[in-house]
Amino acid sequence: LQNGEPVVLVTSALHMARSVELARAQGIVALPYPCDRRGEMNSSWSDWLPSNSGPAAWQDLLHEWLGILALRAGVAP
Repeated sequence: LQNGEPVVLVTSALHMARSVELARAQGIVALPYPCDRRGEMNSSWSDWLPSNSGPAAWQDLLHEWLGILALRAGVAP
């Protein structure tokens, strides 16, 4: 990387916010290119009902939020 030359950061859309913050903390100019979106374009009302997959989705989201908080608090690299 030379003189702040931007790099394309490819990762799961779920991890993108934390990944961009980590890159910027290291002085890297990151151009986000998310992939692996987990959302459904054609959702229905039944998608909002409780299911067995709900807790796993919350665990993934909580992991990302706590990672961002740790980074902003100076606990993460």
